[in-house]
Amino acid sequence: MNSDRIMENSRMDRQSGEARELPKPIHSVHDAIETVLAQSAYTRAPQGAPECTLTGEHGRFEVTTVQAEDLETINEMQTFIGEYLDASEVDTVDVVQAGLRGDRAVGSEHDSKYRIFLARDEQGNIASLYSGGVVEFTPHSERPDEAIFFGAYGITSMSARRKGLVRELYASSLMQAEVDAKANGKKLTMVVGESSDESEPAWNAFGRKRVYVQTGPDTYTEIPYVQPPLDFDPDTGLPTEGNIDVPLHLMLQFFDGTADKKRISLAVDAIYRWCNMPPEDEFSTQEALQAQRAYIANLQKQFDDFLFGNGELKLFSANERDEMRKSGASILDAK
Repeated sequence: MNSDRIMENSRMDRQSGEARELPKPIHSVHDAIETVLAQSAYTRAPQGAPECTLTGEHGRFEVTTVQAEDLETINEMQTFIGEYLDASEVDTVDVVQAGLRGDRAVGSEHDSKYRIFLARDEQGNIASLYSGGVVEFTPHSERPDEAIFFGAYGITSMSARRKGLVRELYASSLMQAEVDAKANGKKLTMVVGESSDESEPAWNAFGRKRVYVQTGPDTYTEIPYVQPPLDFDPDTGLPTEGNIDVPLHLMLQFFDGTADKKRISLAVDAIYRWCNMPPEDEFSTQEALQAQRAYIANLQKQFDDFLFGNGELKLFSANERDEMRKSGASILDAK
């Protein structure tokens, strides 16, 4: 989505037990959904549907998606988000609507639809939301038939936290992501997200891990990853004042095959193309367009140089890093 995006951070909901890591390997998106829901505190009706009614010890909640034409819900959602985020972090209504209708990442064959799932309590109030979308690898890549799900952000109201709602919305998002990928003839093979240190245990519990490469004997270093600036000057193609690269942790889960460097590079490329490359017509000159594209290409190159220029690839959860350190390995985290 060519707009501000917010990392999946400490604003997400947590409940007792969510930091437990997955008990078995994940070989498909169905495995991922089943494992996420194995710790569910709710009964879903209908089962297997992204939109559903949740019933459990924490009450009853309705899970629905936001539609581009539903201005009342979008405005309500904007107010909800504004209670927890700075005004600069909240997308405009126009940007949200454009994303919900679908916008095409640079180089992709099909539009990527921004999906927002809401959980409403029995009084009809928004209790939690989760958002993200499916982004394709380019037709000219080595894996033109694959797509990733990029998780954008999750927010839960203060009164509804520790009730497992983001878990339910995340499962709904994966269900919808598989449908969206299949509709465009693509196979959903990865989940990708950005995280902070604080939110990592929750995403470990859902199967995502941080990315490391071997940089010496018994030494593994996290690949430095940055979220590029979110706003570029249409006349220069350079970041606007106050917009900077933000170092984050890249977290991944593979649904198909083992982790490999090429697909990780393609995943970062997909994120940057969708979120950080505005359409050509937003720039006033070809020079400005080229400057913006060169800025993003340089960040991709820095990531790829570290990824491919070092040794064995490893994905580690927080617990796995601790165990490696206890065994004498040196695990170096990105700053």
